[in-house]
Amino acid sequence: MTEIWTAEQAREYFRTGREPRVSKKEITRKTNLRPHRTVNGPREKRMNGTEARFVCDYLEPRKRDGLIRSYGFEACKIRLADCGCWYTPDFVATDREGATWIIEVKGAYEREDARIKRLVAARLVRAWGWKFLFAQWKKQQWEYTEL
Repeated sequence: MTEIWTAEQAREYFRTGREPRVSKKEITRKTNLRPHRTVNGPREKRMNGTEARFVCDYLEPRKRDGLIRSYGFEACKIRLADCGCWYTPDFVATDREGATWIIEVKGAYEREDARIKRLVAARLVRAWGWKFLFAQWKKQQWEYTEL
């Protein structure tokens, strides 16, 4: 049975790092957010070079300075539509004020379907009161866009 979390349970997970206790009633309820899992359990998460560079250039320095409390790599999946369309953000971070950030990292090239999913996900998470940051590595530097 797939475990489905509410947005509040996901916020608690990102804040504490502990998985919430989910009742069977809550599991059957439809929500837009769930932990990233596959049929055989959690899939192995591996960062590509651009994502690893982003951690070194952006996340870790801000975590050391106290601007970011915590972050997780591919920590959740967001359902964009009932037809099985899902979006997995690269990072989910919590800043020092407790705000949740969804962070998408791309290299210089971005496919159109990924761009559309990113824009739909940005609109959805803003409706939850979260923030969305798009970081793109272009011409040997980072370009940041808050959506």
